[in-house]
Amino acid sequence: MTQVPAWKECLNQLHLNPPHYEASWYGALDKLVNQVFAEDCFMVKPQPKLRRTAPVGEHNDNDNQPFEDEGFSIDSMGAPVLSDSYYEPDFIIVLVDDDRDIPLLCIEVKKEGESYDAARFQLRNYIEVLALKDPHDEFVAILVLGGTFYRYSASGRRAPTADGMGWETAENLEESFEKVAKRVLREEGKRRR
Repeated sequence: MTQVPAWKECLNQLHLNPPHYEASWYGALDKLVNQVFAEDCFMVKPQPKLRRTAPVGEHNDNDNQPFEDEGFSIDSMGAPVLSDSYYEPDFIIVLVDDDRDIPLLCIEVKKEGESYDAARFQLRNYIEVLALKDPHDEFVAILVLGGTFYRYSASGRRAPTADGMGWETAENLEESFEKVAKRVLREEGKRRR
């Protein structure tokens, strides 16, 4: 009989005995995403600063003025961004490309008992910002609400679940991540042939 890794048992215990703080989920989830997205082409970004993409036409590449003078900078996803405000999702997983990071997965974590509607609103803001950064076709946003999680597409549409109740975090989250990783790796393999 195989022994369950300690971090996986921690994830199970968090599900069975919900902690007081959402940050209590971060260590086990960080271990999980780093294990599933372990290939060199992936990078896990814990609590990154996610800035809004500058509106098209606001920056003129030919005006010889540095981005910083106009209030712009370039983010790791290759987009000119506004520096006036930012969002901070709990995790973003990207496919590292030659010239930019391509968003694959956005994860927002809330403790058991938090408002689903408020958490969904927050995640949809992240999706809206990431959708303007040309995410991967396999992009998925995940809302972990204690022992339950929900999947969303880049359009903000929630994946259907039995009775709309979401999936069990401890049981199904790894499988959900693995599907994304395998599809992306299969596509990357085809591109390199």
